[in-house]
Amino acid sequence: MIQPDLVQKALTTIRKRQADYEYFFSQLKTPVWIKPLKEAGMFGAPPTPRPEGEYISFPRWPESEYLARMAAQAPDVVLEVILEMPITENVRVNEDLIDAALSMPPQLATKLNGRAKQWAESNYSPLFPEKLGTFVAYLADGGEKDGALSLARTVLAVLPDPNSDRYVDDNPYHLSPQPRARFGIWEYKIILQAVIPSLIRVGREEAFSLFCDLLTDAIRLSRNRSDDPGPEDYSYIWRANIDSSSGHDDVKEVLVSAVRRAAEELLKTLPDLLINVVRQLEARPWVIFHRIALYLLHLLPEVGKDLITERLTNVSIFGVLGLWHEFFILARENFSQLNKEQQSIFLNWVSAGPPSGMFDTEKEERYWKLRRLAPIRDVLSAEARVLYDQLVAEFGEIQWPEYASPPISVHVGYESPKSVEELSQMSFEEIISFLKEWQPSDPLMRETPEGLGQQLTAMVASDPERFAQEIEQIKQLDPTYVRAVLSGLHEALRQKGAVAWPTVLRLCKWVVEQPSELTGTRGRITERDPDWTWTKGSIESLIEEGLKSETASIPFEFRRAVWDLLLPLTEDPHPTASNEAASNMDPLTLSLNTLRGQAMHCVFRYALWCKRHLESEDSGNAEFRGFDSMPEVREALDRHLDPAYEPSLAIRAVYGQWLPWLTQIDSQWTKANLQKIFPKEDRFRSMLNATWDTYVVFNQPYNDVFNILRQEYRTAVDRIGTTESKKTYGRDPDDRLAEHLMILYARGKIRFEEEDGLLESFYEVAPGDVRGHAIWFFGRDLIEMKEAIPNEVLQRLKALWSRRIEEAHAADSKGSYTSELSAFGGWFASGKFDDLWSITQLRDVLQVTGLAQPYHTVLERLAKIAPLLPDIAVESLSLLIEGDKKRQYTYVWHEHLRTILIAAITSADKMAQQSAKSLINKLLARDRAYGGFRELLQIANQETARNA
Repeated sequence: MIQPDLVQKALTTIRKRQADYEYFFSQLKTPVWIKPLKEAGMFGAPPTPRPEGEYISFPRWPESEYLARMAAQAPDVVLEVILEMPITENVRVNEDLIDAALSMPPQLATKLNGRAKQWAESNYSPLFPEKLGTFVAYLADGGEKDGALSLARTVLAVLPDPNSDRYVDDNPYHLSPQPRARFGIWEYKIILQAVIPSLIRVGREEAFSLFCDLLTDAIRLSRNRSDDPGPEDYSYIWRANIDSSSGHDDVKEVLVSAVRRAAEELLKTLPDLLINVVRQLEARPWVIFHRIALYLLHLLPEVGKDLITERLTNVSIFGVLGLWHEFFILARENFSQLNKEQQSIFLNWVSAGPPSGMFDTEKEERYWKLRRLAPIRDVLSAEARVLYDQLVAEFGEIQWPEYASPPISVHVGYESPKSVEELSQMSFEEIISFLKEWQPSDPLMRETPEGLGQQLTAMVASDPERFAQEIEQIKQLDPTYVRAVLSGLHEALRQKGAVAWPTVLRLCKWVVEQPSELTGTRGRITERDPDWTWTKGSIESLIEEGLKSETASIPFEFRRAVWDLLLPLTEDPHPTASNEAASNMDPLTLSLNTLRGQAMHCVFRYALWCKRHLESEDSGNAEFRGFDSMPEVREALDRHLDPAYEPSLAIRAVYGQWLPWLTQIDSQWTKANLQKIFPKEDRFRSMLNATWDTYVVFNQPYNDVFNILRQEYRTAVDRIGTTESKKTYGRDPDDRLAEHLMILYARGKIRFEEEDGLLESFYEVAPGDVRGHAIWFFGRDLIEMKEAIPNEVLQRLKALWSRRIEEAHAADSKGSYTSELSAFGGWFASGKFDDLWSITQLRDVLQVTGLAQPYHTVLERLAKIAPLLPDIAVESLSLLIEGDKKRQYTYVWHEHLRTILIAAITSADKMAQQSAKSLINKLLARDRAYGGFRELLQIANQETARNA
């Protein structure tokens, strides 16, 4: 037993010198010191992350290192100390605690689950994220299923693209959002490899469902907001084969492989679970899951024989583009196992040809037949082979028939005469000499200065200090390579590296002072930069990163130097009037692609940087006074608000994007300049549109900003449908205005029957598609929202819906309400409202429109409610099917239909039983694709006989 006086004597001694302190803890070899040290006040104050100049350090903590060493000897004691320890963001301390957890018995370690989740969610990424994966596997291998699965959901969570608002629909050339993991994709893959076998072993189907949930999140978060949420995910484009990756390691791709591997692990030891796994996959909304199901059937043909037959004789998936690869591989390998009748079903679909009206010519129809026979050409019967040979004679053999699109390999990018590794092995003087002297000699221009510049950027990013100290020599280089150096420094910043700001700012200052135009012939664009403009753009990007960086921010002592760089860039001639007239970009996009526009964005970053430092405790300022504390910013903003001086719509869009931050920096200035920011004169209408459209599209409706802009919202409502440009950053400003109003209404910030009649005016002016978007918007958020919604918010939403559906019923023509009413499907599917109200409203909608979106989630929710309210559930299902005139939905969701019908058949409600039997008969008469429902009639008859 360690006596308290000995502990106090030791602590008094070691606190005099840090070295003694660290040595003391490093020499403790027994856990008997833990409790006395804890009683003496140790283990209660782990060091926090420490800003050190341009970066953040994470100090070691001898106490946590000691606990990690002792965890195997005294796990109970160490666990008690950790659980009472304050939470810290110091990743070094947290890593010690993970090591401690891994040394405890799993039954004790699982009690640190809550802490482990906080470590995963920390603002600072762990030094070794894979240790979290090891911890998950450790818990699973130790039999702690619930703890392992719960922690895995946090560690492996799929997060939205932080710029997802920029990716929107209705633009055929848009990019999709890129969901992300908590860690780098490489670490994410390592974690998955570690946890899949262990989780599947302990959690079986529950663990498999977890990986399916993660993939569902990845697909959903990669979709644009107003896209149909399923079933099409275009996976046949980004994942040609289920059994091998395309090589693009994004979260979606990695999780497809994870779901596949999890299924393989599960079925390797329990093949009889194949039916359950396939059913679980096919119950998911996205096509990729159906593809994985078909792939698994291909792996286990003996176990899945009956399932294979079902799918090869199911017209609803025959030749579907998204399922093409897996379906026809399954057909090629199992067609000969079908009996003659089953083969005839398949071949009769081919003989019948495509749906009427699909093609204009018979030749196209014949080629359609060839495409569906080619994958199974080697197993065709003699009769079918005759038709196939005739088609081949006409069109020729099809290469890669089992692919919807032939796999291709494309090389994109510029080549370099030196790789990153080769450049890294050269001295700095050798690099400078090579960059100055090398000229491309290849007549095909495979190796280019641009390619060399890209390698240079990568090298600088990995070793920024090496270049930052040699500014004078860098000035000798071509603008292409100066830009590459600055881009490398920018990348180093993004990766939380340190930058020597004094020397870097000197280089930037020199570049800004260079005339944009260069004399002499510059050659083709791939040879070298035409002038200094692109290099100046890289300066803006570097400065912006330095202003917003949390780990390597530009020191505030360089405020004047930074402004001296920004100010001349805000006076760059681009965008010119001719730029804007010729551009097909919206004003905001153009501002992000021109030097003056980028610089004006950076001015706002600069203002926030100044505000942050001026408000800090150690700034020496008694009070931050808005633009009085940064008059240089006010002067620039005033100047560019003058239409005579600044006619650019792109610059107006910059004000729109940053308007909420303007109110935060200086609300009085913002209020005083509203008439300039939103000019009402007709001759400035395009400026008003550029500012407002950007504001409403790019920003959320903050309450304090709304207080200032309420009249501008009122003006925007009056202008619905009249804006000159319907899209800003790909979004419709009218739709976004509807979203703002709905959010403000849900918060109780605006109400019906107010003096200015804002909501009433919106519903009077807005066309059906915009009103429909408002309802859809609420539905989407209700579906995605995991937390409970306050009752007062639900009551507001119910009141809004009552107004809308009452107005629709009273209208002579219901057509203009179809979009609005059908969007109620999201409200219903969310499960946030009570069952009776939800399904009653759904039935009301279906009686008017026959449609409710999103279709698959409506059916899923209906299937859950059916056992409680079977009669109205079957009635609603019947209305859904009747309203699906093109039969594009109900083919895919047979499982939900089956669940609803069985619930009605087996209920005590005779009306529900009769309605279900009637609907089954209608389905069987409607299409042979519903043939599997015949067994339900037998169940219904058995139930009727049993209850007689």
